[in-house]
Amino acid sequence: MYKDLKNKVAIVTGARRGMGRTHALKMAQEGVKVVVSDISEEDCQKVVEEIKKAGGKAMAVKCDVSKKKEVEGLVKKTVDKFGKVDILVNNAGICQFKPFLELTEEEWDRTLDINLKGYFLCAQAVSKEMAKQKSPARNASPARSDAVSSGEHSEAGGPARNASPARSDAVSSGEHSEAGGPARNASHSEAGGPARNASHSEAGGGVIINIASVAMGQVGVGFPNIVHYCASKGGIVGMSEALALELAPLGIRVNVISPGMIETPMIDPIKQDPKTMEGLMSRVPLRRFGKPEEVSDLVLFLASEASSYMTGSTVVIDGGWLAG
Repeated sequence: MYKDLKNKVAIVTGARRGMGRTHALKMAQEGVKVVVSDISEEDCQKVVEEIKKAGGKAMAVKCDVSKKKEVEGLVKKTVDKFGKVDILVNNAGICQFKPFLELTEEEWDRTLDINLKGYFLCAQAVSKEMAKQKSPARNASPARSDAVSSGEHSEAGGPARNASPARSDAVSSGEHSEAGGPARNASHSEAGGPARNASHSEAGGGVIINIASVAMGQVGVGFPNIVHYCASKGGIVGMSEALALELAPLGIRVNVISPGMIETPMIDPIKQDPKTMEGLMSRVPLRRFGKPEEVSDLVLFLASEASSYMTGSTVVIDGGWLAG
């Protein structure tokens, strides 16, 4: 379906079961070389065998995403094996049901360490690698790119103040100021953003897809007994929007998927309570759980060139829950 994904390299965390497993399998079907990562190497290897049996390429890597050294090892093993990393699917997460007044500090920390800190660590480690991989612009013409790289426009859209050919080389390679934004002499369009024909492609050096939840807050839906989980998912959305801005000059797109009730082991406790199930289903217009494959199809879209103009977006897939 997405021919541009063939031979791309993706890391999928939390991939031993549930949605992560399905994301890994679906990507492999598109010709992506997949690194299947989770806390159990044995379980990851089972997914890898499924992929290889179907003719795909994959590798299993044990990793606790809350540990920086393990995350750095995950990225290193990926690059050592496949030479690069193009896609990160931050999917690892836990959800423990516990009333707020009974929630311990340790339980809070564990959830935030995996669900939010883990996303930060993986995104940071992968972005450092992706920043080296910026591809040439697809539509830039030599004449136009010379004008752009020489600082034709200032940040406000007027004549550049201090642009020089030597400096423009650094700018076009994605150089950033100490404050973390684009270097002051970078060429800008009249609208104040990066020039359309700058030296990196609009698709850029990589894609990060962060899996959040409709329990992310700010959408008019509250969830009791999972305060720590909701805090982590809301943090993912805020972090992703900030990352989208900061990483865009490096050609890295960052988007969020917020699923509703998806048929995975995480919702098993809910399914055991008929009353809770009935209450939840009454809020979903389509009156069913979503399938992991349906979320994976969205992952493929966001990983592909079909979504090359999307970054900083949160896409909800919830059977119409939030519409009600």
